[in-house]
Amino acid sequence: THNLNLQSGESIKDMVWIETGTAIILTTKGNVYGFGRKAYLGINSSSLELTETIKLPIENVKEITGGKKWFIATKNDGSVWGTGDNSNGVLGRWKGSDRYTPNSRYRTAYEWVECPELEI
Repeated sequence: THNLNLQSGESIKDMVWIETGTAIILTTKGNVYGFGRKAYLGINSSSLELTETIKLPIENVKEITGGKKWFIATKNDGSVWGTGDNSNGVLGRWKGSDRYTPNSRYRTAYEWVECPELEI
């Protein structure tokens, strides 16, 4: 059980689970909240400890989706953003660039980045 602590006037529009105890929530105002393992929430943390609900650093979101240890968000402007484990290239980026090229624009683990190779 999680206490969501959404901002005043917000309600849940969608929720995506990526593994037991880890999910993101899209609100009707386009804000995104997450709970669970910090490493997959895009908050610049590699921690695998479970956490309370936190507001994530991505806004103006229209849709969310996810899979095993990754999330994708489509913003209202049509851009596609992703975060999480990209070891198999699931975020539409070359799979070897995340961990082995830390300065690459393709790095996605631990932060939200635009995924120009993905289309809505």
